[in-house]
Amino acid sequence: MGTGPYFTRIRNVAAATQAALAWFKAAVQKLSGYEVPVVISQESVVTQEEQMQAAIKAGLFKPMEYTNIGQMFLFKYDPKWKKRLPYWDEFPLVFPIGTFPGGFMAINLHYLPMGFRMPILNHLATMSNDSDKYDDEGRLDITYGILKNYSIMFDRFYKGCVKKYLYSHVRSDFQYVNPKNWNHVAMLPFERWGYNK
Repeated sequence: MGTGPYFTRIRNVAAATQAALAWFKAAVQKLSGYEVPVVISQESVVTQEEQMQAAIKAGLFKPMEYTNIGQMFLFKYDPKWKKRLPYWDEFPLVFPIGTFPGGFMAINLHYLPMGFRMPILNHLATMSNDSDKYDDEGRLDITYGILKNYSIMFDRFYKGCVKKYLYSHVRSDFQYVNPKNWNHVAMLPFERWGYNK
């Protein structure tokens, strides 16, 4: 693992996740009056999709038709080639970094262990168009080419979480995440893995 402030491991990932969950529950309740009934987890009685719907109804995310490079989005996805994949994330949390005909390429934070998400997010934030401006205009000035220039980091951290997505296989609106909420949303266990047995 690298050294320096961006690669300082979060010592208490569980505490960071619990803080994110507390923020999520409070934000949903404040915005909609809806009380999130259980903690989000892979074993949760309330599914990730239901949790997302509660957040959307509360106005926590902003539905959009398409993605923009360098902004954070959450959405539901059904891979075209899932029968060939050993596993996939049904609810990607991404920063798009490029486009191709019919789709886009993105960094999916869910492919990173919880303990690496904040250090990677901190590193990505150094590529923000205005690191002091956390509003709807905030975004990362990042492309696949720029990311590849960080060759050591790309091979060790980014390569495994850069994925391609087809618009025709997106199964929800793209839920835009305001930059001021990136840290919290990155630590929420919204990922749901599909597997081939």
